Amino acid sequence: MKEETRKKLQRVEEMKEALRKHSKEHLVELALSGGMLWDYVSDYDICMDDYRIIDKYNIPDEYVYCDWENAFLLKELYDYSEDEGWVKKVKA
Repeated sequence: MKEETRKKLQRVEEMKEALRKHSKEHLVELALSGGMLWDYVSDYDICMDDYRIIDKYNIPDEYVYCDWENAFLLKELYDYSEDEGWVKKVKA
């Protein structure tokens, strides 16, 4: 009986080790794919005025990137001055 129990415990330990190894490999795979995904989406940003997704390297004419806000702005909603930069228009 002791020998049978020892063999069962050994099999359980081997299965646990195999699962640990698989889990580590899976985590590494997920981390690498997450890194690749981040590399792709880091070239895009969202305009918070109309929630359009904009390519940082191909900005449509109606948008401007504001370093101060660290975001894209819809030009029609803002005025630009040398002193203050992009300032939201006041509705009358």
